[in-house]
Amino acid sequence: MAAFIIRRLIISLIVIFVGVSLTFFLVHLIPGDPTGIFINPALPESVRQGLVERYGLSQPVALQYLKWLYNAVRLDFGYSFIYPEKTLSLIGDALVPTLALTLSSLFIGVLGGCFIGIASAMKKGTLFDRICSTAVMFFYSVPSFWLGLVLLLLLSYWLGIFPSSQIRSIHHEHLSFVGKVFDYIIHLLLPVTTLSLTLMASFAKYTRESMINALSSSYTIGAISRGIDKRKIIFKYCFKNSLIPVINLIGTAVPFIIGGAITVEVVFSLPGMGRLIVSSILSRDYPVVMGIATLMFFFVVFFNMLVDIISHIIDPRVQLQ
Repeated sequence: MAAFIIRRLIISLIVIFVGVSLTFFLVHLIPGDPTGIFINPALPESVRQGLVERYGLSQPVALQYLKWLYNAVRLDFGYSFIYPEKTLSLIGDALVPTLALTLSSLFIGVLGGCFIGIASAMKKGTLFDRICSTAVMFFYSVPSFWLGLVLLLLLSYWLGIFPSSQIRSIHHEHLSFVGKVFDYIIHLLLPVTTLSLTLMASFAKYTRESMINALSSSYTIGAISRGIDKRKIIFKYCFKNSLIPVINLIGTAVPFIIGGAITVEVVFSLPGMGRLIVSSILSRDYPVVMGIATLMFFFVVFFNMLVDIISHIIDPRVQLQ
């Protein structure tokens, strides 16, 4: 186990290094530069050149990359070109709403998807199974931004049940502790529902297939013939063996969750990482873009390694190679 973790850490560092390096050069290949936001066409070229020198954009891209890499290793991503703050400070402020959205959606999606998948597999071929399978395929197919817009239109603009944007109300500071918690929940309910429904469909689909295979396997048939309690067979044997592909799906779903969170945050105007990276890309705010990209690479690689380790703990037959 220790040797596997060390190998995976080394490989993970290489993957992160290659990923952020490619991102750095791709970002700098985008036409235009950050000075265009501040420059009035009537101002002289010397003003623009002064900003270029100040940001270090006049240096060769390779030299800019080496300087950025040297600082990034020390967790110093510099200052934002647009906001008068450090990049890490901006990311820290935006990280809280994003973590609240992604972790809540992941928890609800996994729990709800596994429950629906198990119930559907146990009632295979019935009306309940057909309804669940139809709903799963629908939510599995629709993009999260479309689902978010539909929920926003129905439950916010037409019915006025939920707020349409932001993560808290303008009078949030005057509420009690319980009121503040409820205010956060009511603002996150639609975004979490949007992201968790698409996740739930994926986990329900894979859990159902895994459970059907487990229920029709030889060890399940043998356990039934020996008179073992059916609930014990389902939850101790079948569900445990069907967990491996579901857990592996969590690792592959992390990039999807991050990508979905970006679109959902833009749709619901949440002040999270998604909205920050979109605005940073549009304004050519290189330090912020690179800081968020590095953090995203780290999360994806870390969760995939964690999923491999958990899979081996649940079923030692899964070889760590």
